[in-house]
Amino acid sequence: MIYICLSKFLLTASIALLSIGSYAQQLFDISELSSPDEFGDKVAEKLVTTEVYEYNQPTHNCLVLKNGFRKHGFVNAKDWLTIRDSVVVSKVQIVFSKYPMRNGVYKEIYPLLLNRIKATIELDPSLNTSEITWERVWQTHCENNAQVDQLFHGVVIHYDVPEKPTVKGEISPIIEKKVENGIKENIKAASHKKSHKEMSPVLKYMLNHPTTPDALRETAEKLNTEEAEELILTYYREEAKQHEDGPITDPVVQLNYMYELEVFARQFPEADTLVGQILDRHPEWKKKIVVNDWTGSMYGYGSQVLLWHLMHLEQSGISTVTLFNDGDKKTTRQKKIGKTKGIYTEHADNPAALLDLFNLVMSKGAGGDGPENDVEAILEAAKQDSTVEIILIADNSACVRDISLAHQIDRPVRVILCGYNQEEGVNPDYVYLTKITGGGIYTLEDDLEQLNVTIDSDGLLQAFEDERFKLSSPQCFEDVFYAAHGRNYDLKNSRWHKKDVRILDGSNMGLTEVPNYVYKMKNLQSLDLQNNQLAAMNPKLLELEKLSELDLRKNQLSQLPEPLVQLRFIEHLYLDSNRFKALPEGVYQLDFLQEIHAGNNQLSAVQQFDSRVLRIIDLNNNSISEFPELDEQASLEELNLANNLISKAPKSLPENLQIVDLSGNPIELLPDDLTPYTQLKELNLQGTPISTGERIRIRQALFNVDLTF
Repeated sequence: MIYICLSKFLLTASIALLSIGSYAQQLFDISELSSPDEFGDKVAEKLVTTEVYEYNQPTHNCLVLKNGFRKHGFVNAKDWLTIRDSVVVSKVQIVFSKYPMRNGVYKEIYPLLLNRIKATIELDPSLNTSEITWERVWQTHCENNAQVDQLFHGVVIHYDVPEKPTVKGEISPIIEKKVENGIKENIKAASHKKSHKEMSPVLKYMLNHPTTPDALRETAEKLNTEEAEELILTYYREEAKQHEDGPITDPVVQLNYMYELEVFARQFPEADTLVGQILDRHPEWKKKIVVNDWTGSMYGYGSQVLLWHLMHLEQSGISTVTLFNDGDKKTTRQKKIGKTKGIYTEHADNPAALLDLFNLVMSKGAGGDGPENDVEAILEAAKQDSTVEIILIADNSACVRDISLAHQIDRPVRVILCGYNQEEGVNPDYVYLTKITGGGIYTLEDDLEQLNVTIDSDGLLQAFEDERFKLSSPQCFEDVFYAAHGRNYDLKNSRWHKKDVRILDGSNMGLTEVPNYVYKMKNLQSLDLQNNQLAAMNPKLLELEKLSELDLRKNQLSQLPEPLVQLRFIEHLYLDSNRFKALPEGVYQLDFLQEIHAGNNQLSAVQQFDSRVLRIIDLNNNSISEFPELDEQASLEELNLANNLISKAPKSLPENLQIVDLSGNPIELLPDDLTPYTQLKELNLQGTPISTGERIRIRQALFNVDLTF
């Protein structure tokens, strides 16, 4: 939820104002914000600290950036970029919960504090000044996870709104004031003080648009890039107030939306201009609907569709835009072919609603695994109009989960292939989709139509004779897409079939090192090396980027190559019966991890996992002394912490947790309130020093749970 406390919010363009004649001292040293262990205390001292029972969100002259209990990124960053030029900031509040308490003492989580400060400053560097009060607000009404979840967490920017009179048809007084305050005096210097920064294409388009006054354009030509950008944007912000309810065809409305889109796109990694170039290349696609993969790796491409649409409004031909995020945070097990959902459509004549939709679908995303529900989205979008072209903005690195439904599509699909390069090749899923619908694949270099391939009904390529491109391999595990029959190998018969191997069995062979040829199996998805004598893994392991399952049980490993996050599609990881004293740092960063098995090691503690699709955690027979932080593990179903050193059971549990094994731990009591435990199906407390009276209490409270003492 986003709260914007303004009497009137304008959806208009914005960029950071140039600080003319103001050189306030920076409050925070950026380098220190990246080292919380070393500088946490020092940074925290620079903030005013306030404790409240619950934070009451203000109702005016503020903007709330919400991020969550343990998060520091903002889902509505663009809202601040939209208004920051028209306000004067007085205070920045960072709102936390004073939780969890350990023996009545709260130990501040400096990485979270410093990351929130850093994220705020990265959003707007002008906030990093000693002239603005920075306040840390601690909420104290948080005895358990349920209470904490109901509280607000985020950053609140307080500001004043100065009066800004305008005269319609003239250059705004605000612009004149800025000129008087410094720009005018520096025009002569600016004419030979050229900025190294290139003006963005959208701002250049706005500057040269017929609606821009000649006097303003002439002034801008004498300024450096930053000053010229400020000039043109300030003018159009003021003009927008006169056209607030105007139609999208109004040039001023159109230009302001265009810049709003550019600001929106800055949130994401920079992408090439593929989408716009291909749409320019095919004016014959007169009437069309756009179906857009709106998952993490594709965020850099989505806004290109809207920007192109606004710049070519009269001949665009786009009637609707459909976004899909692969399931609205469903776990992989919950996703059913044709019923995955997470699909949203909006008419293209409403850019404000489209921007809101992009943010909404993004916030509902994070479905976890690599494959996407492209075909389900196409079929849903096609219901809007049975006569138009279907344009799919697709991710070449992701499989199509529901490729088996492609035969239901009733017209050609034009696949604009993002993330493609000639060296890696085209994902076979899109070859199949294109072939079966009679469409085409479009890259920066080529239009690949009328493909010379033969495909069977299971989606497997039987013959490939098209010399215009080569095939890549999909990054899917066998139970997600079609069965990898004929692609299971062991070490003895795999050496001469490196490109074909998907599943490799190298278990029980007494290996002290993995043969080098294994690391050349770039399409490998499952690697089983259990029960060998491996003491270290070759860093080349990280080159097997399509691995979904890695089994290293019963070896002599104490560490893995880093950054392990390069194996980003790992879903199933088995590290049992090794010599790990700590889990490799990269394990916590695997976004698609569903199972982690690390029993029978020497672990003393574990951190919180980034994966939001984690279903099974097995850490039995270690030396863990504290129950792990599981606040973010909403998908967790099974937890095994048997035979550790945990003496205190948690007061709360993840909401979907079903099976918990705490046997063999020195736990004497469970929490007074056992309500969170009533959701469990199984709870194992065998071998714990729980008294007879406590057992009776537990049995009475958890009469529907399968208990073992």
